[in-house]
Amino acid sequence: MKKALKNLLLAAAAIFISASLVSCNTDTETETEYVNVYSYTDTIYGTISSKNYYTEYRFYGNSGTTYNVSVSSDYTVYMQAGSSSSGSDYFSETYSSSKSFTPSSSGYVYIKVKPYSSYYTGSFTLTVSSDYYSISLEEYSSNDITASGSVSIHSYSSTDVANDYKIVYLTSSSDTYYSLSTTSGTTYTVQWCDSDTKSNFSNTSSYSFIDGKITAYDSSLLQLNYTDTSSSFTFTATGSTTYIGVKKYSSSTSNGYCAFYVYY
Repeated sequence: MKKALKNLLLAAAAIFISASLVSCNTDTETETEYVNVYSYTDTIYGTISSKNYYTEYRFYGNSGTTYNVSVSSDYTVYMQAGSSSSGSDYFSETYSSSKSFTPSSSGYVYIKVKPYSSYYTGSFTLTVSSDYYSISLEEYSSNDITASGSVSIHSYSSTDVANDYKIVYLTSSSDTYYSLSTTSGTTYTVQWCDSDTKSNFSNTSSYSFIDGKITAYDSSLLQLNYTDTSSSFTFTATGSTTYIGVKKYSSSTSNGYCAFYVYY
C-alpha cells in the first residue's frame, strides 16, 4: 500500500514538472525584426554617358506626403530634388544612395541624376517610394540647357565691376547659365565678385552683393572648375561652347547681386 502511494506521488510530481516546462516554453518571447515596406513604388532605369551628362525625371508629388528617393549603381552618382527643373529645394546635390523629403505643396517633383565625375558613367536604377499615393516616374529632360544670355571674353584683367563685369541679380540656389564662345585647349580666368570677395574689386558700392557660387561647365554640363570663396579661378575649355553657372550659395541666402568677368 505504501509502495503504491509512493508511485502515485512520483507520477503526480512528473506531470507537474512537465506542465511547468510547457508553460515556460509558451511564455518565451521571440525578437522580431521589422523592415519598412512602402505601399507604392515606381522604378526607372537610366544610363549616363559623358555626352549625356545628366538626366532629369519627374513625378507628381502630394503635399504633406513623405517620399523616399533611392539610386543604385555600380558607380558613384549625384542626385538632387526640387519643385522646379534643376531645383534643389527638397534636397541639394548629394551622393547619398537614399534621401527622404516631404513637399509642402502639391505639384511636380524633379529629380536630377548625374555622375560623380566623367569617369563614373554607366547604368543606374532610380526608385521613388511612398506610403500613401501612387507614383509615376517619367523622364523630363536630358542636358537641356537654356542660357540666359552670352558673355564676352576679354583679353585683359579688370577689377572695375560696374563698367566691365556681367552683373547678375540672383534669386535661386539653382544655376542660371551664360554661354561663352571658347577655344578647346585654351585656359581662361574667371573673376568672381560676391559678398566674400568684393573687397578685391572696385566700383561695387551701387550693388548689394550676396554670397554666391560660380561654376564653369562644358557643353555636356561636366564641371570644369568652380569657386564659392575665391575671387578667381581658371578652367581649360574642352570645346567651342562653355557655360558659366551662377547661383545663390544656398536656398536660405537672401536675393541679391553677384558679378563675374572672363578673360584669357
